[in-house]
Amino acid sequence: MQDVETQLSRRYHTESSFVREALDIDGGQVTETLLQTATVKASVLGFLRRTWRVQRHGLYTWAMEDGQWRIVRVRVLSETVESRWILGR
Repeated sequence: MQDVETQLSRRYHTESSFVREALDIDGGQVTETLLQTATVKASVLGFLRRTWRVQRHGLYTWAMEDGQWRIVRVRVLSETVESRWILGR
C-alpha cells in the first residue's frame, strides 16, 4: 500500500509530544530547541496495522507579528522516520 493519504485516513491512534531542550531570547525573537516525537497507527481490514514514528530535533524561531507570536524560521537538525507493518490484532 503506497497510498499514504488513504492509510492515514484509517488511523485509529495519534500521539504527539515534545521536549524543550533550550529557550533563547534575543531581542524580539525567541528560539526553542525541541525534540518532537509523533506516532500514527492505522488499520486495514482489522488485522493489518501500520505504525509510523517521526522524531525531529530542531530549532524553532518565533517573532511577534501583528500582535501574535508566529514561527518565522525552522531549522531541522535531524529527523528519523520509522514505519512498520504488523499482522494480527
